[in-house]
Amino acid sequence: MKVFILLALVISVVLVSGCIQSYGQTGPALWVYKTKADYTNMMSFVLDDNNEVGLLPALPHPGVVNYKDGFYYARRPKAPYILSHTVIVNMTLDEWEVWTQTHDNSDLVNYIIEMNPITEAYLCESPDDIPSLAVGEVPHTCESVQIMTGGEELTN
Repeated sequence: MKVFILLALVISVVLVSGCIQSYGQTGPALWVYKTKADYTNMMSFVLDDNNEVGLLPALPHPGVVNYKDGFYYARRPKAPYILSHTVIVNMTLDEWEVWTQTHDNSDLVNYIIEMNPITEAYLCESPDDIPSLAVGEVPHTCESVQIMTGGEELTN
């Protein structure tokens, strides 16, 4: 009986440590990306294939992004779809907060000024990439991400 309890305990520890390790691999990743212009304070959102407003805002808040030599560095979910479907709206983040009090988010499509703001992007999943946040270049362990560009105009 003691052997059975000991064996069950060992198996439990192995399973729990495996879950902890795999959880860390599914969390946010480091994204390194460039945009066509400086959209740091502009409102952005994800526009899905049906031209409906998704995630708001799509690009991270300026307070959580590092910027150096044209590259933005941000911790985000591992979802290339977000970068491929990000659009920029002709209003600042502050203006958007006031605007939402009297408008529906679906009206944002009328204010799009850039359909394809991301020019290049890299996904860095290794914790070793984090120290390179301020170097102004893409860490060598990061993988290039294909950005699927949408149309230049909305299709209704």
